[in-house]
Amino acid sequence: MTVEKHRREDVMKKGVIYVVCSLIIVLFMGCSKRESGEASEQQHEEKEKLVLWSYYEVDAQQESLDQLVYEFNLSQNTYEVSWEYVPMADFTKKLSMGFTENELPDMVIIDNPDMLSYVTFGLFEDITEYMMQKKDLQDYYPGVISSVIYDGKYYGLPFCGNNVALYYNKDLLKEEGLDPPGTWEEFSEAAKQLTKGETYGFAMCALNSEEGAFQFLPWILSTGASPTTVGNDDALRAYSLIDDLVNNGALSGDCINWTQNDVARKFISREAAMMENGPWILPMLEEAGINFGIIELPVDRQRRVVFGGENLAVIKGKNVKGAMAFLDYYNQDKVMLATCKASDAIPPKRTLSREAFLEDPYYSVFVNQMDNGISRSSYPSWKMTSNILSKALNEVVIEDTSMLDICKSVTLEMEEADNR
Repeated sequence: MTVEKHRREDVMKKGVIYVVCSLIIVLFMGCSKRESGEASEQQHEEKEKLVLWSYYEVDAQQESLDQLVYEFNLSQNTYEVSWEYVPMADFTKKLSMGFTENELPDMVIIDNPDMLSYVTFGLFEDITEYMMQKKDLQDYYPGVISSVIYDGKYYGLPFCGNNVALYYNKDLLKEEGLDPPGTWEEFSEAAKQLTKGETYGFAMCALNSEEGAFQFLPWILSTGASPTTVGNDDALRAYSLIDDLVNNGALSGDCINWTQNDVARKFISREAAMMENGPWILPMLEEAGINFGIIELPVDRQRRVVFGGENLAVIKGKNVKGAMAFLDYYNQDKVMLATCKASDAIPPKRTLSREAFLEDPYYSVFVNQMDNGISRSSYPSWKMTSNILSKALNEVVIEDTSMLDICKSVTLEMEEADNR
């Protein structure tokens, strides 16, 4: 009994020791996990927060920005970027309110013609020293890089580029025995011939807005006119071209209510045989399975396009160092190309865009036009010009006014704008 008793006592002692040791191990592991978690959380909190505003609303654009921000945050342990959506219609208002209420982000992705007004307003940081250190600065398209320059100083980094071209329904043109038009004469005749039943020959955005001005200006530039002479005798031919299309029923008067995405939907539903649009609508067309082609805009006297796209700008007085780190990350060819491809845009660097897209049957058209374009922001009075131009386009479509009178009115308004 005594021996058995000792054995039971030994077993009990070993059991107690085992339980105690187990508890110690569990407690130690719990503390380690908690300390590890606290350390991880502390490390995460130590990252400097940066906020980026963008009006990107198309799924592909938003997803490309999500990916860009995510990969930047993984690439380093100093900064944590998040981006916030601000509707384009409210973008200017929110920036202005944020300036007065000191509630601005650290960076913005902004439409390139809007750069100049905010630079003169004192909203953006001068990043000339940073930009001058870029070895690939000369590789940016001249018209694109000029959109971030004011008075010889740099206030942003080009984010992406685009322009507009002529899309056409291959099946509808084949039915009419037509080739894609290369001149204004061919274009006008094709648009009239393709107008049948519920199908208009041509569709474009003629909104009384920047969107409408962006679509109309290339036609004016093709005549030999410039953004400062949008009402002269050359420009008159562009107004008359649009007026003729409307009067002959080849262009619907409803175009004054269509956005560029609306125009794409009209094209997909075969309500338009040809349309003017940019690369951002390519996913819509490919998803719809429509048989289409793209060519450069028909030419009158010269081939000129207008650069669209966005720039990255740094807000003055915010986390400039962190914002510059983000710009530096984006400026890498691999990152820039991946983001532009994902958002259906053209990289703002010539070599990069040509290497990536020159063999593409669709994107190559837009790339080829990048060498023959202008930046709206290079014109100090562009905002006024845009308003005058889009208003005049509306008058062409809906008013019973002679084209000569419209051009005279435009010229007078441009002179008054220059004198302000």
